[in-house]
Amino acid sequence: MSKAADIRELIKAEILKGNLPNGTQLLPVRQLAREYGVSYLTMSHVLDQLEDEQLILRAHGRGVFVNYQPKKLPAQRYRVLLIYHGQDAIMPLFLDRLLNFFCTRHAELTLFEISALDNISPAERQEKLREYLSTPADLLIADGSYYLPFKEIDKYRSNFRKFVFFNRYESTFELSNSARILCDYHAAGVLAAETLLANDRKKILYIAPDSEERRKFPPYGPEVTYHCRIRSGICDALENSGAELHNLITSSAKAVDNLNRVLKTFQPDGIVVFHDYYALKVYHTLAMYNKKPGKQIDVIGCFNTSISQAYLTPGLSTISFGAEKMLKTLDEYLSGTEENLKIFIPPQLIMRDSVKKLPNNQNEVKK
Repeated sequence: MSKAADIRELIKAEILKGNLPNGTQLLPVRQLAREYGVSYLTMSHVLDQLEDEQLILRAHGRGVFVNYQPKKLPAQRYRVLLIYHGQDAIMPLFLDRLLNFFCTRHAELTLFEISALDNISPAERQEKLREYLSTPADLLIADGSYYLPFKEIDKYRSNFRKFVFFNRYESTFELSNSARILCDYHAAGVLAAETLLANDRKKILYIAPDSEERRKFPPYGPEVTYHCRIRSGICDALENSGAELHNLITSSAKAVDNLNRVLKTFQPDGIVVFHDYYALKVYHTLAMYNKKPGKQIDVIGCFNTSISQAYLTPGLSTISFGAEKMLKTLDEYLSGTEENLKIFIPPQLIMRDSVKKLPNNQNEVKK
């Protein structure tokens, strides 16, 4: 994560924790820049981002003020049950934000790591889930990155006032009085392809996991594996562009060898990679060929994870699944009167100096 992003998160955390109450005037921009050891422009950019998140207000000629009032949930001891997949690579970044969201609202949160039950018998797994769901609560939240037994959850639906499903698949299973806040994987593919096309990339390679690795996120029931939705979005964006698309279906273990072959035969100038774990391998392979992302070739990863934030050097751009927008939608749903909600959260492009141009209607986010 860049220093600007670190500073933004530090200030944001202080605001969300209540250490900087609503109306507090911050130091002048130049003084803040000196305090954090960055340039005036960098500090100004950090404040722009905080203002975009509606955490501060820049009153020109008067200064910078905290502009955040946490919304308290209806009950003093608001009980929340959260079913999540602890081994997923994308969820932890969102989970941290989700936990902070409820902590600032003084909710009583109980976690249930469903992926921890993989090594026990189906009967034992079902019994533990039933035991968990039998506890009444104001809100049940489920992480859709993992197979969820909807029918079992539906049996205990009356135990929960509201149900929220952060869905990383697309499910047709209907649950009454529920919110499905979905990640739009098809739109992510469209965004990735349009970004490459905007930079005159015409030979695009899409790298996705093979069937062996896809078993980690199988298409149970009506759900569709999300990597297929990404590819569908790429194809739709390229349909009338005249660009070529080559699909490389591979395992992470064989990714480097297979990529070597494709680089020689197809010679792509743009790569869309499913998961930043693959993107890291792509980076290493491109370095062997002296290809620099952002110059001879552009690389876009789907999706933004802790791997990309910690290990990937500048040059990779990443599609984010919109965690902040998801939480804002959750906040609106919990404080509103709407009983049923289904919304697709548009993906966002996080720039790391890889692509020079953005497709129309896309705002740049730098990290």
